[in-house]
Amino acid sequence: MISENSVIIVLAHANNEWRKHLLKECLKSLKGEVILSTNYPVDFETQKNCDWLVYIKKNEILLKEDFSKYNVSYNTWYYDENNNYHEIPFEFEHGYAAYTLIKNGVKFAKELGKTKIHLINYDYILHEDVFSENNKELNDSDFICYSRDLICDTYPNNNFETSNNFEARYCTGLISGRIDPFIKYVNHYNNISEYYTSNDAKFPILENKTHKILNSFDFSINEKDFKSIKGLTDLESISSNKLKTNRFEEIGLKYGCDKVSRHKYHELYPNIFDKFKNEDINLFEIGVDQGKSLKVWKEFYPNCCVFGLDIQSEIFNEDVKIFKGDQSNINDLIIVVNQIPKCDIIIDDGSHVPEHQLKTFYYLFENLLKDGGTYVIEDVECSYWKPLDKIYGYETGYLNLIDYFTKLNHMVNSDYNSIDNSLKIKQITYSTNSITIEKKIN
Repeated sequence: MISENSVIIVLAHANNEWRKHLLKECLKSLKGEVILSTNYPVDFETQKNCDWLVYIKKNEILLKEDFSKYNVSYNTWYYDENNNYHEIPFEFEHGYAAYTLIKNGVKFAKELGKTKIHLINYDYILHEDVFSENNKELNDSDFICYSRDLICDTYPNNNFETSNNFEARYCTGLISGRIDPFIKYVNHYNNISEYYTSNDAKFPILENKTHKILNSFDFSINEKDFKSIKGLTDLESISSNKLKTNRFEEIGLKYGCDKVSRHKYHELYPNIFDKFKNEDINLFEIGVDQGKSLKVWKEFYPNCCVFGLDIQSEIFNEDVKIFKGDQSNINDLIIVVNQIPKCDIIIDDGSHVPEHQLKTFYYLFENLLKDGGTYVIEDVECSYWKPLDKIYGYETGYLNLIDYFTKLNHMVNSDYNSIDNSLKIKQITYSTNSITIEKKIN
């Protein structure tokens, strides 16, 4: 825990659901008073995890069409298979926007009377109390900066000498410093024009400029290697399979899909759906509501054809084909089955009424699901509700779907009993608020 005269400033631009999730995880990991400096609005839950919120609506990024105005060359580059060199300009450069977030947070900390500041990016998670140790070391230093090298070959047209193909930089995602030196740092640029036309760094990248600025003053800098930081996770750069989250969770959070945010199906779906990854598959979903899950499926399965049924909306475009109909009406199901190909995956996220779920399962499992396909019934929680409780205008009724499916377990073992496995059920799996049924391959 840092001292009372110290504060942590979190820099954030959480402009989608995934980044909002990262911000919340970052805030939860911090020990001490927190200022959130952001140029994008945050929800009440996020606000509760910080002590002060500094919000500025203006986001001063430099767009690609303005690069030439400030003589900025900010590209990624590569050599193709024929060894031809290609440069692709980035869509924007956000160095000054990040600098502004730092400036706003530091000046507010000064008004609060804080004497020590610790900066951290919203997409970092600290698993150890790094800032407490930094707080002590600031008694003898103006700044604690984490150094890392930038390979200048990223910008080959700048023609740097081979012996000088590394440019020092300080990570601006994690810095600790005293308040007065920090104030000098944030007062170095007054506007975006000064930032991009100054001669104190070869690149527009804030990390390089920060290194130049801090070393231009007579500051005492305790320089550490960025790789030496213990207990730090950079969520934006680390591969998703090394995170506690997974790709389905990441995509679901990105689009605000309740399959992830509420129902936690990301703990189940990768295990049963990864076998279809990179395959040309057909997927059918009942109940699409605002269409968030459709975006999830299209990104999770790039080669997927998405079909569906919804009681309120009809969508037909190049990405999806959603029929308007009622899953409890067998005629509506027949219409769909007659117009779309057989599907590898069927997901029932419709009325949640057990009787509807069962009727839909019997018809679609036999007539729409491919051999070897997977059928998922979501939201089986309504089987535990009182019979007269209503959902979407329907009474949930007296059928308990979980109890019913335990009877179908005997079909799985039809080789050892007298029960006919007419549905060709291979496996039934019960998970939190869902039942998954796999179909045999003949």
